[in-house]
Amino acid sequence: MLDRLKGLAGSGLEKLWLDTLYRHGHNLPDNAQQEVPGHYVTPDFTYKQACAVVFIDGPHHEKPLQQRIDQQKRLALSDAGITVVVFTQDTSSWPAVLGEYSWLFGEGRQRAGGSGDGSGGAPLPSPASPGSLGEALDEVFKQHGDLLGGGQ
Repeated sequence: MLDRLKGLAGSGLEKLWLDTLYRHGHNLPDNAQQEVPGHYVTPDFTYKQACAVVFIDGPHHEKPLQQRIDQQKRLALSDAGITVVVFTQDTSSWPAVLGEYSWLFGEGRQRAGGSGDGSGGAPLPSPASPGSLGEALDEVFKQHGDLLGGGQ
């Protein structure tokens, strides 16, 4: 499932987002790059059962014109009863978005007390230390910097 989604992903940032979800035990989307019928919008990822879409906004989404276009399209989706979730290129904000939409993404292993994340036995951060998940995401970002055109 992960490999199929990564094959459909449109950018390195989207692949990083998928890796992050997988690594921390969050629910993966059902599909990627699938147009929403009647809206002429292609979200990055779709959660069909939850009627939710996810957008992973890279740097071009920071331009004023693109922001207005995004806002109009996303408002139309929201008005149609579709939950719209946006992740920016600022990976340090991802834990907060995952937490806000935990009903969609699941609690993840770090909140369920698990530690088997495929990281060689290193435990995932506990919810008592909110900054540590951001640090973990930064580490994932560093490991996958080549997908994004260079490491940080």
